[in-house]
Amino acid sequence: MPARKDITIRFCLNKSEGEIIEKSKFSRKELADVRKCLALVLTYVPPGQPSPKIISVQIIHDGITPVEDEIEGYFIDRECDYPLDGYPTPVVRFLLDRAMDEEEFLQCVFETSFCVRTESMEENDEESYFAEDHNGYSAILTKKERDHLISYLLVNDAYCGKTFEFPAGMPECGHLIPATEYALKPKTR
Repeated sequence: MPARKDITIRFCLNKSEGEIIEKSKFSRKELADVRKCLALVLTYVPPGQPSPKIISVQIIHDGITPVEDEIEGYFIDRECDYPLDGYPTPVVRFLLDRAMDEEEFLQCVFETSFCVRTESMEENDEESYFAEDHNGYSAILTKKERDHLISYLLVNDAYCGKTFEFPAGMPECGHLIPATEYALKPKTR
């Protein structure tokens, strides 16, 4: 794989760690809007020193918003006893301060996850729920694939585009971004 400074990853967060969250653990606000208890945890474990720094992160797709039959999204099904449903697939574009092998970079961000932590879990000091990629399904998108996806998301009102800057480099080993800071407003299901 080539070395690049601009790398886009489609994370496939289809497995979980932590207790499945019962409906009673969600507040009414959280049941109405999953963004209220959700955060994207970007994890970067560089291969050694000196390593490239992540200086910018752009959320292309929030991993939550469904798009027709193509993207399931991540949502609350209020009819279920365990209402958290779907498979979050955020697409994140990383800008590095210098080129790095794409495959090596993918391994460095492999532990990126979605963290679900409700108000009830916080109050009771309970363990968070994490959606992670345990099977290695996350993938690098080519520039052409990324641009095609952006066009598709724009047509379907699902393009996020929120950018976070890190002039000194994103903190290594984890940066949490609450979904309320980047995710599109959920559509009712």
